[in-house]
Amino acid sequence: MAQENLSRLLAREKTRSGRAAVKTLLVDLDFDNAEALTEFITAKRQAEHEALSDVERCLRPLAPVA
Repeated sequence: MAQENLSRLLAREKTRSGRAAVKTLLVDLDFDNAEALTEFITAKRQAEHEALSDVERCLRPLAPVA
């Protein structure tokens, strides 16, 4: 029982640390939230894709957003 509690506590702390790291990164990059960062990256990829010539587009298709 004690091992289960310890494992649960460690998992919760790991999750909190991960969230804090993401929040710090977003603040450092001047984004309000993860959605804003995702929108920025998507728009940037789309703009880069549209700037390619037709031949370049065929050779390098638009990368999907994970």
